Amino acid sequence: MAAGALKFSTDHFTLKLGLFYAAYFFFGGVQLPFFPLWLEDRGLDARSIGLVIAAPSIVRIFATPIIAHQADRYQALKSTLVIASIVGMLAMSVVGVVEGTIAIFIAFIFAMAALSPMLSLSDAYALTGLSARGRAYGPVRLWGSVAFIAGNVGAGLILEIMAPGHLIWLIVSALVVVVIAARASLPGASLYWRRRNLRRRRCCATRYSWRWRWHRAWCKAATRCSTAFPRWNGAPLASTAP
Repeated sequence: MAAGALKFSTDHFTLKLGLFYAAYFFFGGVQLPFFPLWLEDRGLDARSIGLVIAAPSIVRIFATPIIAHQADRYQALKSTLVIASIVGMLAMSVVGVVEGTIAIFIAFIFAMAALSPMLSLSDAYALTGLSARGRAYGPVRLWGSVAFIAGNVGAGLILEIMAPGHLIWLIVSALVVVVIAARASLPGASLYWRRRNLRRRRCCATRYSWRWRWHRAWCKAATRCSTAFPRWNGAPLASTAP
């Protein structure tokens, strides 16, 4: 037991998870305040900008429960985070190359449908792993808050030397960092999944052992005898009196 605890406490889970939070919230710090400036530079009016910005709130209502349910059902939190970050990066790249309000709106909906559930999934992943290792959630989440502020300030400084029309590629670059962090920084299988596989291997080993086979044969023989001789099973015999 002590060896197992030592193994899972030295796998740098908190450090890797903190790096992922930093990458994800850095993207949020760049995208949230500066994406409307890019939309304005592309010629969208205030009404269209408000419609595009409001899309994530609507998409989140439908996308988050569906994606989170499937990730929990197949115990694939990390794989879902990686796939969602890749889809979000590709969709946001499409946002940067398409023309017209409708095309931007549709591409942005796909991007947010993939990216919106990531915070809920990463929190579930973090709470599962941290509780198994006896670590606190607050210090890990702090990395994300610091990175969000860094994204705000850094993108504002870059805007001094970059035209607003190129801000979308700064957002896409931040998403590339999220993809790398999700793929490389997050640990592999969770502690729950490892224990489940271990229990399955033990069950299979027990099932095909000679003791299990002898016990199964004995139970079958006892069942047959109880059926053939009802008195052995405690059931009364039929009366033969005239």
